[in-house]
Amino acid sequence: MFTIKLIKNLEKIADLLNKIITNITVIAVAIMSIIVFVQVVLRYIFGTGLGWVEEVSILLMMWIAFVGGSLLFYDKSNISITILIDKIQGTPKKIMSILFCILTFIFSYVLSRYGMDYAWIGLVFRFGGINISRFWSFVSVPIGAVFIFYFTMVDLIKLFYNEGEEN
Repeated sequence: MFTIKLIKNLEKIADLLNKIITNITVIAVAIMSIIVFVQVVLRYIFGTGLGWVEEVSILLMMWIAFVGGSLLFYDKSNISITILIDKIQGTPKKIMSILFCILTFIFSYVLSRYGMDYAWIGLVFRFGGINISRFWSFVSVPIGAVFIFYFTMVDLIKLFYNEGEEN
């Protein structure tokens, strides 16, 4: 009973994170598209441009790639080679899935650990045109890694719970 409630609560949190991250990503893509479009129009029609567009685009692209990219782990759309997993069933398939989760945990740890190191280094450097610290672009890496870790943790818990259900 406790396990069912735990899984349902973890899934509710994952669903809420999915909605929040999706909305943030959509807004970031929309803003980036608009400012790049305006920049292209200004450059080619008026022969001038805005100096800060490239820097804002880099900042937004980092957030889109790392935080938005974590959504791929939410709905299991990340790139994987499933030719072997698709051909096996039962316990070997679960072992492979557990191994994938463990490797994902290691990946997300390395990404968050070293991403945070780069973020702290980014405090020293600034975007010239918008005068904000590069920390705000680099911190998207460990934040995305934390989301990847969480989504994978939920999958692993569900994998163990479902194993108990099948027996």
